[in-house]
Amino acid sequence: MEALVLSPNRWDGVLDVGIFKLARFLRRMGYRVEHANLENPITYMRGREGITRRMIRPLPNRLMVWRWMWEMTFRLQPYAGLRREWDLLLTDASPLLFFANRVRARVKLYRLNDHLAGFGVPKVILEEEERLIRESDAVLVAHRNLMDRVPEGKAVYLPNPIDLSLFPIEGDFPEPEDLKPVPRPRVVYVGAVAGWFDWDTLRYVAERRPRISFVVVGPVRKQPPPLPENVFLLGGKPHRDVHLYLRYSDAALIPFRLSPLIEAMDFPNKVLEYFALGLPTVSVRWESFARNFPQVLFYEDRKGAIDRVDEAVSRGKDAGLRRIVEPYSTERIFSRFKEVVENLTK
Repeated sequence: MEALVLSPNRWDGVLDVGIFKLARFLRRMGYRVEHANLENPITYMRGREGITRRMIRPLPNRLMVWRWMWEMTFRLQPYAGLRREWDLLLTDASPLLFFANRVRARVKLYRLNDHLAGFGVPKVILEEEERLIRESDAVLVAHRNLMDRVPEGKAVYLPNPIDLSLFPIEGDFPEPEDLKPVPRPRVVYVGAVAGWFDWDTLRYVAERRPRISFVVVGPVRKQPPPLPENVFLLGGKPHRDVHLYLRYSDAALIPFRLSPLIEAMDFPNKVLEYFALGLPTVSVRWESFARNFPQVLFYEDRKGAIDRVDEAVSRGKDAGLRRIVEPYSTERIFSRFKEVVENLTK
């Protein structure tokens, strides 16, 4: 059995997004999995060959507003996997939906993981998403807030899993070298840093709490504004090393700017990682997140963020938080995913 996975990120890159976890599930089920992504010319030229079959997009997504531009981009790709039939195709919310609708597969699964319109993609891609929702065999919905997008009987609620083996409680693990010079207490953020990241709130809090170090671990896509000296940008790290930065921190932070994209999430995946290592977590409040994880210390304004950071640092770690994320463990989510795939491929 052979499966094609289409997603915008590189499988062997820094970010371990939800669809890669599902791709590993397919491997466990005996599938030979190929992965392909779509990169802009600069990223493509700077990149390197790896397990991802890299494809190229001539212009930024926001400029590819006409359908013929996507049609030519699809047709001119040298990747032969686009022109054969697969046993299974899996894709998520990205411009690769255009490709997914044109690749032949016996079973098609759409991983509805985000409010796609919130990424500013052109109308043609939103139309392609509606087409795949209609024509796919099942839609694996990561957040209950997105369930109403899918026809009844086709939606499967499947939250992103956490591999708890990557976040061990016990063990003698070294402190990362680039973290050692950072004074404690440390409040950490781990993940991608893009338009949803609230630099203004981070700066406001950091300026008023100069004795607390704020550590950002993740790829920063745009140059941030000037930041105080107690904010440390450490860049992207392999997913297998994330636990080291959490282990040697004292609290965690989720400083997002609220938008339909953010508020469509039941919760951000990083809270699972934070809780797995017992980190008290501070986050901007939105309704579905507060409902699913009331243990988070939520704020609604910048002053509230200062108060919650103070509270998180004073609380210290709580090993009991790990129990809260166990329902999202790899084994539990894999069991449900396996059941769905087997029912579709009988």
